[in-house]
Amino acid sequence: MKHGNSKLTIEAFAEGERTCPACGNSLPAHDTWPGARFRYCGGAACTEQLRKHDNGRYVAPSSIRCAAEGCMEFVLEGFYSPYASFLCCSSRCWQYRRTKRQEHVLCSCGCGEEVQHRVRKALHGRVYVSSEHHGCHESELFFDQAFGRFRPVVEEYFTNFAQMHYRDLKSVRSSLGRFFRFLNEIECKSLDEVTCDTVTGFLVWSHKNNIGVRSDLLSCITTFFKWLQSTGKRSAGNPVNSFLHRKKKEKRLPRPLSAEELKNAHQWLDERGDARLRLAFAIGEESGLRIGEICRLRVQDVSSEGQRLFVRLPNKTSRERYAFFCDKTATCLREWLAERDASCTHDHLLYNYSKRQSPFTPGVLGEALSRVLCKSYGGKVLHEQGFDKWSTHRLRHTMATKLAEGGADVAVLMSNGGWSNRDTMSGYVKVNQGQVKRGYEEAMRRAECQEREAPRTRVLTPQEVLQIRRGVPPRGQNSPDKHCV
Repeated sequence: MKHGNSKLTIEAFAEGERTCPACGNSLPAHDTWPGARFRYCGGAACTEQLRKHDNGRYVAPSSIRCAAEGCMEFVLEGFYSPYASFLCCSSRCWQYRRTKRQEHVLCSCGCGEEVQHRVRKALHGRVYVSSEHHGCHESELFFDQAFGRFRPVVEEYFTNFAQMHYRDLKSVRSSLGRFFRFLNEIECKSLDEVTCDTVTGFLVWSHKNNIGVRSDLLSCITTFFKWLQSTGKRSAGNPVNSFLHRKKKEKRLPRPLSAEELKNAHQWLDERGDARLRLAFAIGEESGLRIGEICRLRVQDVSSEGQRLFVRLPNKTSRERYAFFCDKTATCLREWLAERDASCTHDHLLYNYSKRQSPFTPGVLGEALSRVLCKSYGGKVLHEQGFDKWSTHRLRHTMATKLAEGGADVAVLMSNGGWSNRDTMSGYVKVNQGQVKRGYEEAMRRAECQEREAPRTRVLTPQEVLQIRRGVPPRGQNSPDKHCV
């Protein structure tokens, strides 16, 4: 039985309707509410077993007072949501606190609709009817504050060209917003006034204000001014000069996981992880998929017979491809498919353990792997052993390095990893320094042998020339050196 709307519900359960998740015994009749959805029998063995899970907040008996005003009871012993804004002793206290002192106010976006808002001390901040109203209003505020007098031409750019040219308009708006915020700050009145010195001043301004300049920022500005030129809105040249403004890109060495690190990671996944995370790790290690590509995999994208994965669009290079995998991924795949809920409402291969079973996003999957593989996460020490920091992208380096050491040619590497050029791919392959040293020493030995065996030319002195003309052989006649008179 549920009371209230879909997000703020109080659920009532009859006796025996639910069981303890630890021991399986029937639970008595009880209510649940947001932040207090979890119930168990309260036995000592169950408490000890459930304490090992880090996805909840354990409340000991008589330790926390009820948050409802005027209630002096203690919160019941149990496990509660770590994100609950307040803890109450009963559903009645939770409902009372939620509905206390509510007012009808107008939506802050200016649509004129009313929204019921709870007031604690004083009404403050903006209130919206829905997240859609909130997003639209925040976008309006951003355009006004960032683009100012240039807003009409920027809106035309995003409505026409940028919508077809870019996949992610949010990052482009953010990048251009910083540049136009600088133009408004220096009181630039026309886009024709923007010169190379203006762009240089923007980079200096960003550095002074500790505003990070992303690698694609200058590319966004360049593309915007090219659009202005092509549409006749600017007569001058492009103010971005590659020689003056672009910093040479620093290239880091490849960072594959060592054999010892891989062994430890598999051990920790077996002890502390689950079938989903083991499969995601194996796909990254053997197929080299990026974390976003792993999250976008569908069940039908996996071919167990051919042992290959179909990497669908969108992806970084905007190219579909097939990536192969080996026995480790095949074993983890069988394990996960046997556990995967057949009644799931979507066809994504991996999903989050939640009531809605929502598909994994890169952020959620990265967080789940970090919780298992790292010693600490979010400032909380989780394990005695683990990585100091986890990056799923290192598995891509591992795949490329393993294939190169196994003798795979460049075409195989580029096809399986989805790289568009050889230079990018070479940044993922770590060359074995032992092999490099052996190759270097062998080449140097061959060069020295060739130098010793090659004939040499020696210039004769005048005395030796006279001896030759008299029929007297010069010194070192048996030498392989050639004589030059």
